[in-house]
Amino acid sequence: MHHFIFNYHKRRELNLTSKINIQKSSILDADEISKLETECFDYNVYPINEIKNIIRTPRYTILKASADEQCVGYIIYSVVVDECDLDKIAVKNEHRHKGIGKLLMDEMLRDLIKRGVKKVYLEVDAENKQAISLYEKLNFEKIDKRTNYYSNGHNAIVYVLNL
Repeated sequence: MHHFIFNYHKRRELNLTSKINIQKSSILDADEISKLETECFDYNVYPINEIKNIIRTPRYTILKASADEQCVGYIIYSVVVDECDLDKIAVKNEHRHKGIGKLLMDEMLRDLIKRGVKKVYLEVDAENKQAISLYEKLNFEKIDKRTNYYSNGHNAIVYVLNL
């Protein structure tokens, strides 16, 4: 049973001024994703070569959210058999609090359900209250804590979602 709600076309609710297009990334998107990666993260930043390798690796997917033909967010996840690891999700600072992160999560979850995935795992910085709020609204359950997990010394909270 799926315990989350897809809420796609309520643009007024999302406070969007532009249509958001979500699509699977190609190697042509690597520069744009790399730029957004460095804007959104102070630590554990993927270099451009890593992003290109992720795009080329079949078990990984990067979905890109675009507004007015500019990348405003992305999500990176990998699937092995029937389990998924959500590696990263990022939304450009000026586009946060508009529902773009939820749109990316919804699209990922749709893809995972189609592929028969049973569980989604993720680690999140214990101090990232916005991300934690999103995951908990989508019914992810806290299952563990990892001390000093990130290079800046922050702890991680491990979550799982059963699909």
